[in-house]
Formats: sequence, structure tokens, C-alpha cells
Amino acid sequence: MDGDETVPMECQEGQEGQEGQEGQEGQEGQEGQEGQEGQEGQEGGQERQEGQESAAPEATNGTAPPEKKKRGRPKDLNAPPRPQTPKSRVQAPERERIKQERPELTKDLKAMMEALNKVWEEAPQEEKDRLQKEYDAEMEIWRPKWDAYRKTDSYKEFCIEKQDYKDRKEKKKFLKAESKKAPKRPKSGYGLYSDEARDRVKEAVMAAGGGMGDIGKRISEEWNALSEAKKAEYQEVAQKQKEEFQVKFAEYKMTDDWKEFQTKKAKMDGRHALNKLQRTTYKEAPPKPANAFNLFKNKYMKQVQEEKKGASAGELSKALGEKWKNTPPEERAPFEKEANALKEEFRKKMVEFKRQKSYVKFLQKRVVVKNKENRLVNLNTMPKKPKSVYALFREDIKEEVPAGKGEGKGMKFVKNKFEEMDEEAKQKYKEKEAELKQKYNEEVKDFKEGTTFKEFKKTEEKIKREMMTEAMKVMTLKFLNDAPAEPPRNPFSIFVGEKRKASVEEAGEPKKKKSKQEAKDEVAAFKAEWGKLDKDMKSVYDEKQKEARKKWQEEVKAYMELPKWQEYVEEAKALRVPVRGLLSKKKKSIKKLKNGMKLLPLPDRPETMPSKPPKAKRIFFQEKRKEVEDPAKLSEMWDALTEEERKVWDKKAADLEMEYQEELKAFHESDEGREFLKRMSQVRRSRACAVAKDKHLAGVQVPKKPPGALDLYGREKVKELKKAKPELKGADLKKEITECWKAFSDEEKTVYQDKAKGMQQEYEEKLRAFKETENFKSYQAAMRKFMKSNKKPQGKGGGKGKPKANLPAPPPKPESMPAKPGHALKLYMKEQAGSGKKIPEMASAFRELPDEEKARFKEMAETQLKEYEEKMEEWLKTDEGKKYARDTKNVQKRRKVAIAKDKFLKDEPKKPPTPLAIFSQEKRGEFAEKFPESKGLMLNSKIAEAFRGDCPKTRGRNGMTRQKESRTNTKRRWRSSRRRRSTRSISRQ
Repeated sequence: MDGDETVPMECQEGQEGQEGQEGQEGQEGQEGQEGQEGQEGQEGGQERQEGQESAAPEATNGTAPPEKKKRGRPKDLNAPPRPQTPKSRVQAPERERIKQERPELTKDLKAMMEALNKVWEEAPQEEKDRLQKEYDAEMEIWRPKWDAYRKTDSYKEFCIEKQDYKDRKEKKKFLKAESKKAPKRPKSGYGLYSDEARDRVKEAVMAAGGGMGDIGKRISEEWNALSEAKKAEYQEVAQKQKEEFQVKFAEYKMTDDWKEFQTKKAKMDGRHALNKLQRTTYKEAPPKPANAFNLFKNKYMKQVQEEKKGASAGELSKALGEKWKNTPPEERAPFEKEANALKEEFRKKMVEFKRQKSYVKFLQKRVVVKNKENRLVNLNTMPKKPKSVYALFREDIKEEVPAGKGEGKGMKFVKNKFEEMDEEAKQKYKEKEAELKQKYNEEVKDFKEGTTFKEFKKTEEKIKREMMTEAMKVMTLKFLNDAPAEPPRNPFSIFVGEKRKASVEEAGEPKKKKSKQEAKDEVAAFKAEWGKLDKDMKSVYDEKQKEARKKWQEEVKAYMELPKWQEYVEEAKALRVPVRGLLSKKKKSIKKLKNGMKLLPLPDRPETMPSKPPKAKRIFFQEKRKEVEDPAKLSEMWDALTEEERKVWDKKAADLEMEYQEELKAFHESDEGREFLKRMSQVRRSRACAVAKDKHLAGVQVPKKPPGALDLYGREKVKELKKAKPELKGADLKKEITECWKAFSDEEKTVYQDKAKGMQQEYEEKLRAFKETENFKSYQAAMRKFMKSNKKPQGKGGGKGKPKANLPAPPPKPESMPAKPGHALKLYMKEQAGSGKKIPEMASAFRELPDEEKARFKEMAETQLKEYEEKMEEWLKTDEGKKYARDTKNVQKRRKVAIAKDKFLKDEPKKPPTPLAIFSQEKRGEFAEKFPESKGLMLNSKIAEAFRGDCPKTRGRNGMTRQKESRTNTKRRWRSSRRRRSTRSISRQ
């Protein structure tokens, strides 16, 4: 090997790396430009024919000789021969004449080209025109053949081979440039002898009429004829130079030039490997379609060539570009239409291509290639793992190892020596190994904190995310394209869909694509119209959305039972991508706060939990919805109902409400209901806690509870145990630590217990100081409503007594009563109705109004309030107003009495039952059997007649006696209770 072309050792290893560009921009060699004068691999038909005629003959045994590796630029022998240009036809026969007349030009290419150009200039113009005409005719025949050939597999294989050659050439050029920075690699003994004898042998061979190949052959023969002693002299010199080189090369590997070389080489190899992977995979992909300009160019190229004869390919393209720019839009339209059709066809073919297994394998190989390049670029400076005990021993005795293979030689010798070594000697190597491991761990820790390792992890995550995204797309194309389409997610989407459909039907034309701004304005208009609908009207669309979603869920469940879905699940697991949940809900995604805490999703509503029934108006809408096409007419139909007709719907709503309350009560008493309420309470508390910590304790250092004595001991003991018993892990390791702790004496435990006690006291002081901070107090105040109170409720029932008495409801407001006007904010909201804004947004907008605008609304509110007070004063003078005032006054009085009784007469004795009530309670069962046809009031009248029967005095006396005894006992208990409360009051004073 010539010393001038030596490269670093690592350069010669040629590791295949990975790097690459994303996606497929088009296959190499498939974007040829019409009108180009040259083509790779077709430099002359004669040269190709000569190469075919000079093929090696068959071997003497009748079999074909092994094919030699082709050198130089590859040539496409299967391509249709390109016609020779007029200039080539004139110069070709003259080339041989010039070589014979002026042999010195064979080594001077520039002078040869000048001589050939002179021959072309001296040729008659008539001859040039004749040759040009023949060339144009031949090109007309050749172009269709060339276009057809470009679509064949042979051309694609040639393009791959040609690009491989370019990659090898680029790498060779790179290694040659980088080798100049590295120390020159020494020659072997044979190389030294070859340098010494080359000039002498060359002179002798050339004098005898030999060639360059004979020189190497003669040197080899002379080397073989040398004595072993003479060869040893050359080998000794070569060994000395090798040792010097190894020292210099080790120093070179510590420089920045080496690191830079390694990075560049890894990136270049990665790019080449990924490009080759793309070329071999995408050769089956459909060719990229022509755009509108290319179609235009193909049509008008011949016309422009005739107009601009002799123009170059660049000039022709420029002229076509100007012609395209000046073409009117109506003339461009056919080309654009055809280009769109070709693009759509290409998209469909590309979808089919990506569904093939070859593309999935390409994605998997691409990840391997990129990960390898990432490791070579970012982990080449990572500390190397330390040697094991056996490796350290082998390095120490490498000079003693006999060369060769077999018993007593090479690795067998090392193995036997290691087995014969005693434990004391092995222990030294173990200690050295432990030191190297400790040093290695520290170096790795420092390396992982550096920017290089962070870049490695970042790139690794990017590669993984890219693979995940592309694989999910492929899985969707392959399996999920025919899955049931998800319905609109909200009622407003249903409303927008119906409006758009109605507008298309009304216009009678197909839907046209709108710009972003037009679509935005359209949605804003729909939002304003949606905001004007009342709650009951919106419920109609809500029902439609629920029905559509329920139907979709049933279709999805049926789809997931098909074999295709099972195949999708298996392939997704093989690609390590998540299986797409078709029925997943967005609300189930766990939201993360800034402090890293998670907001848990609310629990699913049980199927047995009853849903709140609709109101009368909504029931009417649900039943009448199928009778009308336009849902907006339902409101008009409801307004047209009379009072008697509305009572029918009110009764239906009341019945449904009664059933709902009964079902809800039963659900709350069931095991499932209690579990749901408990879980809901836990989740709400957890979410409130997370939000409160994020709001009040963000950035605050909360004291951490210190470890106990056993934990402190375990932290010290764990390293020792892992070395002694490496098989122990997890729970077994903790158990072993606990057993060792139990075996400790009290004196030995005291050391750890005292340390833990000091840490606990320090923690309590910090916690006490932390609880005095404003942040903690704010957090505690936010969480107070969720904290369980330890205060025991007063009374015998422990807080389970009867609730407060129900207060009487106010009288219903008459229709003639003036309505009270709203305040300034309500007036502003009324004015903004239909804008599509929500109530919080309107309230915020009102607060941001200028003072003059706010004053206007306040003045309007005050004016309306004065008018209301005047109307109310006049209305109260009417009979209906006086009646409402009396009823209101009575209700207020009854409410005050009820509140006073609930507050001061809680222990008032209950009024005893009358004699008739006692008699009825005792005899009701007997009379119900005797008179089964009588129920309710009729049965009560039967009991009353019997009570006023034959012995009224006795019954009256018995009833009066029981009533009197009951009253006496009740008064006695009440007085006793009064005395106990009085005694407790005095004792407190």
C-alpha cells in the first residue's frame, strides 16, 4: 500500500452508519430532464459494443469464469443507445488519425480536444446541417424508447448501482482528505523491500519490454527468494516503525481532529446507508407525477426548440418558464386539471404502496439505521466498560502466552493458568476490578450530565416519535380506513352540518371549497344563530348527537369483533405502537399541572344511575320532532299551545320527575350507588388537593419526612449485601436487611436510632415553621371544606336528628304583577344576546368597558327600577295586588313562626292522640278484614260509626283515661328535661 494514501485504522474499518432524510422525495435517476444532452452510462455505442466483444471466454472446463468486480463508473448496457451528435460523428474518425500523426497528444487531453474542435470548425456547413438533420430524426425515435425504458426495473437497478458508486467515491475522497491529519501508517517488511527494489526492477523490466504488472511480479519473486535472515531484518525495521506509529496514533485519538473525523464519518455513513435503504425500498413505489408546468413543457418543448435552434437545455427551460408565466389562467386550467388528476392517482397508488409489508420493514430498518448513527455520533466519547478479572489477568500474562492453537497454546494456556491461580491472587484482581468499576461509574455519571448525552437522548426520542407517527399512519391506512367514522362531538356540530346541507340544497350546486377566513366567518355566524336558541331547542340537537354516537358505538363494537381488527392489534404490538382506542374519550386523558401533579378523571357514570328527566317543553319537542323537518318550528308550536294543552305535558313531566326521585333514592341506597358517590368524593378531593398545591405551594420547599432507624441502616447495608449476595433483589433484599437489623444488639441499634431521632426533631421544627407561612395557611383554607371535622356533634343522636322544618313556600306571582328589571350587567348581557359569548366572557367584557359606557347601563337600570316601583305601587292598590300582599304577609308570618319553633321549641312535648285516633289505630286491621271493599275515607267512617256505638261512656272513659295518662307522662318528661338543662346552665356559671 502506498504510504501517501494511508488512512487512520478506524477509517479503514468502514462501519456502516445511519443518518437520513425524512420521507421520499423521489428516486435517484427518475427525474431526467427532456432535452438534456448527456446521460450517465451512455457515452458511446461503440465503446459498449467493444466491451461486449472483449468479454472473457469460458473456462477450460466448460464453466463460466467468476465475474470480476467492475471498476470505475457503472454503465447501463440495457439502455437504448443514444444517437451520436453531429460533432461526435465528425470527430470520431479523425481521432485515430490524430493519434497516429501526433502521438504526444495521447497524454495531453487539452491539446487533443483543441485539435478535435479545430476539425469540427473546418467541416463544411452543408455537412453539419445534414448530420444535424439525421441526428434530430434519430432523436425523435430514441426519446420514446428512453421514456419507456426509464419505467423498467433495469433502469431502477442501474440508478441504485450508480448512486452506490457515487457514495463510494465520496467516502474515498473524504478518507483521503482526513488521512493527511493522521500519522502515516507504516509499511510491512515486504513494503520496505518493494520501495527499495522498485526503481531497479522497473528499469530492468521496461528494458526487456515488460509492463507495470510484470514489475510487481518480479518484486514478489525476488522477495520469496530472499533468505529468512534477510527477511527478518526488514520485518524488524517494520515492527519498530509499527510501535512508533501506535504511540503516535494513540496520541492522535485523544485530539479534537479524531473526534471530528469520527463524527463526520458516522454521519456520512449513516446518510449513505439510509439513502440506499430508501432507494431499494422506493424502487417499487409509484413515480412522482408531473405538475402542470411539466405537462405544459412536454407539449410545447418541440415548438420552442424549433424557435430557438441551437439553444442549450437551460435556455430552453428558461424560455418555457417565461411562456408559462405569460399563459392566461383559462389556458392553464386544462394542465392544472390533468395535474390534479395525476396527483390524486399518485396518492392512491402511494397509499397502496405503504400498505405493503415491505414499507413496514423499511420503517423498522430505518429506526435501526438512525439509532446506530445516533450512537456513533453522540456516544463515541462515552467511557468504556472496565475489564473483568479474567481480562485483567490475561493482559498481565500476554507476553508469556505461546502462539498458536490447541492445548497449552493461546487461549487454552490462559484458561489453564487462570484456573490454577489461588484465591488470594484472584482477590487482588477483584479489588482492581472494583476500583475500575467505581471509576467507570463516576465517569459515566459525569458523561450523562453533559450536553452530548442529552443530545443523544433527545435524538433517540425524536427517532422513536417519528417511527411512532409514521407507523400509526401506516396502521390507519392498512386497517382503520374503513372503520366507522366518528360522529360529531357536540350538538353545535350537528346544527352546523344541517345548516350547511340546507344551504347546498337551496343553492342546487355542489359545495365549493372556502378559504380559511370565509370558513371562520361562516362558523361565527352559525355561533351567533346558535346562541339565540333557547335551552329546550338546543336539547333537540343534543338528542340527535347522542343517538348518532350511540349508533356509532354499536358499529365500532361490531367492527372490533372482525378478524381484521385482531390482525391490526397483533401488527401494532409487533411495531410497538399503541393500539388506537376507537371508543376512547378525551375526558379520560389525565391532565398534568405545572407542579407535575395529575388531575384524575371523574369516574364513569354507572348505567344503573337514573338520568334527570326532561321538562315539559323538552318532552313536547322530543315527541313532535319527527313531525317537522325544521326544528326551529317546534318553539312556535309550543307557544301556540293553550293552558289546558300545556297541563298535559306538565303532568307528564311531573310523573317523570316523581319516578326519577324514587329511582335516585334507590340508587343512592344501593351498593353501586354508595360506591360511585364515595369514588366521586375521593376524586373531587384529590383534584382539589392537586389544584390547591399547584396554586399555593408551587415553588415552596415542603419539609420531607426523614427515614427511620431501619431505613438508615438499610442504606448503608444494601451495597454490602448486593456484593455478597447479588441474587437478592426487591422484597428478598429488604427481608435480608430486616433480619440483619433484628440480629443487632441494642447498643448497635442505638447509633441509628439516635441519628433518626435527631433528624425527626429537625423535621418537626421545619414543619412547624412551614405551617406558619402564608402559603400553607392559604392552602389549608382552600382544603378546609374537604377536611373531616373531628368535633363530635351535640345531642343524643350524634348529629343524626331531624332536619329543620320545611318553611312555607311564597305565594305564586300573578301574571299581572310587574316584572322587576335587571341590574346594569343583566342589561348588558341582554344587549349582547346572540353574540355567541358565554356568561363569564360577557361579565369579563362588561368589567373592561369604559366608565362612560358602564354609566350608561347603570342609568338605564336606575330608570327602569323607578318605573317598576311606580307600577308596583299602583298594582298593589288593585284587588289582585292586595290579595298578593296579604298572602305574602301571611307566609312571612308563618315562616317566622316556623323558624322560631325550630329554634326555641325543639323539645316541646308532642300532642297526644285523641280517643278516636287510639281506637282507630287498634281496630284498623280488624275493620279492613271485615269490610274489604271499604278503603281510605270510607274505612275511616266505618271505624268512626263503631266508635260512636252502643257504649259511648265506656269508650269515652277508656279513651279519656289513656289520653290523660299520655299527657301526664309527656309533661313529666318535659319538666325533667327542663330541670336538667337548668342544672347544667348553673354548673357552667
